[in-house]
Order: sequence, then C-alpha cells, then structure tokens
Amino acid sequence: MNPTRLDPLLALRLAQARPQPTAAPPVTTHPDAPAPTPTPPPPEPPYEVFIRTRRPPTTDELSLLRSFVGPDAPAGRTTYTATVSRDAIESLSDLDWIFRISGSQTLNPLDQTPEG
Repeated sequence: MNPTRLDPLLALRLAQARPQPTAAPPVTTHPDAPAPTPTPPPPEPPYEVFIRTRRPPTTDELSLLRSFVGPDAPAGRTTYTATVSRDAIESLSDLDWIFRISGSQTLNPLDQTPEG
C-alpha cells in the first residue's frame, strides 16, 4: 500500500480498523480436552471513497477501475466514487495513475442547527 496516495483521514480510519493482536488466554482445561477453536475477527466494513486519477484513465485502466467501482463507471473522468474493501484500497494505492483516495463523509446542511 502506498500511504502517500491516501487522504490522512482515510489512512487514520484504516489504521484504527485494523484488528489488534491479543494474547492467547492461559490454558486452564484438562490436557486431554480438545483445544477451543479461536473465533475469527468480524469482517471489516467496506469504505466509501473518492478515487481521483492523474488523468482520464486509458481503456485498460478504466477496465481495471470498473472492477472496483462498477461496470457503469464513465470514461473521461478523473474522479470516481466507490464502496470498496481495505484490500481494494491497498491495490489501488499502488497504481501510478491513481492520484488520491479519499474517504467519503456525510455532510450536513449549513443552515441547520446541530442536534444534541
């Protein structure tokens, strides 16, 4: 993964979402008892992102981008929206023609008072 192509807030979200290693609990069962099966970590939710390219993608680049963004991604643009996994973000950030990947945020209208 190329962190220089990630928006700082998205990089922080990715770092905070990575599961932290935990120490195994001490064994207190009988030695002949079967070992407990570890529970896998919950799946990471997908990330809503903006993908900005350095220039409009070529045909091959657009084909690759559509595998992440969706088949309806129009040609000739430099900004695309997508809902992708961590693995997709890591793969896309390694491509030279990708300029920046930014996390999407919900925006509130300025003329409304915050609830609370």
